[in-house]
Amino acid sequence: MDGMAIEWVGAAALAVLTGWQGYLFGGRQERHKERRARDLTVATELVAPLRELQRLLRWFGREKTSKDEVASAFLAWSAAFDKHGHRLPRQWQHVDRSVRAAAGTVFGGISLVHIRPESNRMDLGEPDAMWQDYADDYLGYVARCILNWGDTARDVPKVVANYDVWLVQTERREPFGQNRSGSGDHASHEG
Repeated sequence: MDGMAIEWVGAAALAVLTGWQGYLFGGRQERHKERRARDLTVATELVAPLRELQRLLRWFGREKTSKDEVASAFLAWSAAFDKHGHRLPRQWQHVDRSVRAAAGTVFGGISLVHIRPESNRMDLGEPDAMWQDYADDYLGYVARCILNWGDTARDVPKVVANYDVWLVQTERREPFGQNRSGSGDHASHEG
């Protein structure tokens, strides 16, 4: 009877252990699935205002663009980033500033409307096809990175370059401290 009791206790322990492992594994899978769904939702909600800023950048100078439209787009981006930015990788926390730097190069001080509400009265910058193209490309780059992060099945870049670094990496601006002659003068930032 002792041998049978030992077998019974062993079988019961094995059953409990197997059930516990299944519970843990299933719980882990469920949490992973929930995190992926949440990340995809966050990515989608962050990218929507980026796409609106891109639309405005593309049509600025070709169709009438009001200060209210631009201010609204920047406020929508701010609200989305305030709500979800903390979920992005820590190294990406500059993305809010970089998006403002890129689009602000084109639209001007109105890009700070989330901090200074009176900036919505400022005139928009003058259309500049080159800087509009740069800003549009940068916002597209950021949107792709965020969407890839939201769909964790894809390779996600560890770092999203800030706007100034991206301009240099894509050879749209020379690094600070150099010019084409190599004399060490600062590169100009024409706008």
